[in-house]
Amino acid sequence: MDNRVTAFIDILGFKKLADNNTKETLLNSITPFLFSERFIKDCQNKIMVATFFSDSLVLSSDEKNISDLLSEIRTLINECTLHGLFLRGGVTIGRLYHNNNIIFGPAMNCAYKLESEFAVYPRILLSEEVFRLVITKCPMKVDNGSKIGRIYDEYCDFSKAEDLFRDDDGLYFLNPFPRSFVPGPFYKKSITTPLEFIQYYKGEIEGKLKEYKSDLKIFRKYYWLAKKFNKYYKSESTIDQINLEQY
Repeated sequence: MDNRVTAFIDILGFKKLADNNTKETLLNSITPFLFSERFIKDCQNKIMVATFFSDSLVLSSDEKNISDLLSEIRTLINECTLHGLFLRGGVTIGRLYHNNNIIFGPAMNCAYKLESEFAVYPRILLSEEVFRLVITKCPMKVDNGSKIGRIYDEYCDFSKAEDLFRDDDGLYFLNPFPRSFVPGPFYKKSITTPLEFIQYYKGEIEGKLKEYKSDLKIFRKYYWLAKKFNKYYKSESTIDQINLEQY
């Protein structure tokens, strides 16, 4: 087994989706995951390995490629949002064997525990060890004061200034909100600018709040996300806040 950065990512609400939809709908919903798996496996330098099973995805990479791994997760978060899916997960570092569909090792167990026991909300948590590695190896790239960014901006460059947050419970998580926009294979044709993408993202959160208003356990997960959305885009005059009082 090698020492690898390992991410365990789960699709929130996928079990309900599986109970109520056809095979075609489900396959369409998970295409961002399948594309991510194919993309990484096609990389000539093999910087990452991806395995998709049931409603979960495992990604892993060497320590030196942690920035690429986290960038891939950030992109995946936003692509899944376009299918009405939100992600939860954990990223750890440790000994792992990861070859195609065979995965085992302490890093996998720790990443799963982070996701299943601590993430709770639609957030991708980083372990303390991964956080320290990010501080050491990832660039401190700061945008020009705007949370929106530009179309075709360097979206895949992970920035610890813009992409790493500390929550109220002291845990570190990846920024779940879009700040730039690069059209990909799953983006809707009607979305052509960063602002349109953010407004669409906002609408998806509001839709989840309405859908689960009577289910407190699930509702509070998206209420957390809505509060974080308002806080992150508070300084952007072109983006309306989510009206939480109506819920």
